[in-house]
Amino acid sequence: MNDAALVTGACGFIGRHLTKALVRRGTRVRALVADEASARAARAMGAEAVRGDLSDQGSLRSAVAGVRRVYHLAAQVRPLKSVYSFNGLSNIRREVNVAGTLNLASACRGRIREFMHFSSVAAVGAGPDLDENSPCRPSTDYGKSKREAEIALLELFRRDRFPVKIVRPGHVYGPGNLAMLMFFKLIKLGIRPFLGNGENHIPLCYIDDLIRMCFLIEAKGSVGDIYFAVNAPVTFRQFAGSIAKAMGREMPARGLPAWAFKAGACVKDHAERALRLRLYPFRVECGADAVALASSDWVCRNHKIRGLGFASAMELAQGVDRTLRWYNDNRLL
Repeated sequence: MNDAALVTGACGFIGRHLTKALVRRGTRVRALVADEASARAARAMGAEAVRGDLSDQGSLRSAVAGVRRVYHLAAQVRPLKSVYSFNGLSNIRREVNVAGTLNLASACRGRIREFMHFSSVAAVGAGPDLDENSPCRPSTDYGKSKREAEIALLELFRRDRFPVKIVRPGHVYGPGNLAMLMFFKLIKLGIRPFLGNGENHIPLCYIDDLIRMCFLIEAKGSVGDIYFAVNAPVTFRQFAGSIAKAMGREMPARGLPAWAFKAGACVKDHAERALRLRLYPFRVECGADAVALASSDWVCRNHKIRGLGFASAMELAQGVDRTLRWYNDNRLL
């Protein structure tokens, strides 16, 4: 049996796929969980469940005992409610994504062989031609928190040779992803799920490809390095077109006017500053930063991961079809 591994965020979308893949290859997996429901889910996947919290150093030291590898996925990504204080969600993200990551790294120092940190393409921000050496200009609170965690971990590597490898997944899709369900629902309703003409690129990654990339980085990647985990660039229109085709439909004629969303987002941001609140309708971020990001041309090159031997095993149409099938099988569409 391979060395034991700790997975944080094991019950999230990516975490579930990673945990199951680790179990399949014979790794003894320990999942850090916060409650009994998550513990049951972890055990159902074949993992050992250990209670802990990223803010509790004692629980983290216990969770890491006897572990040789850590896969750190736990993060505050999306709003969990519709209304926050003005800096509420931003503060929570820093507490979880930055301070929590450093707490875990502290518990791991001198005790593990490898710490794989799952960051995000949001840490670098949008741009038409990005690689791992591009300057980082994150535009969202989430992206800023992930970049801050990257900087702190890389400083630990430079100072103490902390064995971190950083993975920056793109927008990950596939069976089990509830966050992307809305795109499919909009197309089913006859609405194009993109702003403007949809010719802007988006950094997609199919879940099975992401897991394969992670294992390649584990086997061949360099400690202290960063890797984009993305498939070949596609436009928003191409992605939406693949969804429509999988549904047996034409591309919807009705679209979402970018100017209206940008104007509405600006009004919303001004109102929030006056009220000292942040509003997230349907728990979705729709401020000016989020709207600008959704309409930006965003190309993250995957030359570096391909240099480790990665070649995608999943075409966009296949990945979309499998995702749609999962939604239908679970009666979500």
